[in-house]
Amino acid sequence: MKRKLIDIPDEDFRSLSIKAAKAGKFLKPYIEDLLAKDARNELHAKDHFLNTARKCEVPLVDAEWVVKNL
Repeated sequence: MKRKLIDIPDEDFRSLSIKAAKAGKFLKPYIEDLLAKDARNELHAKDHFLNTARKCEVPLVDAEWVVKNL
């Protein structure tokens, strides 16, 4: 696990704080969950794209180029 400091604009910080409170969570774990879900979704989307490209017989070189340049 890596620890990083991030800068969040004040308005976004307030918005995230409200969303975390509505979800019944503290802000830090709420943001960590959001980031982790986003990262997993990105990996899933890339895997899905490559699998679909293989099934449709799109040249894999082109499919891999698209994934790298998303």
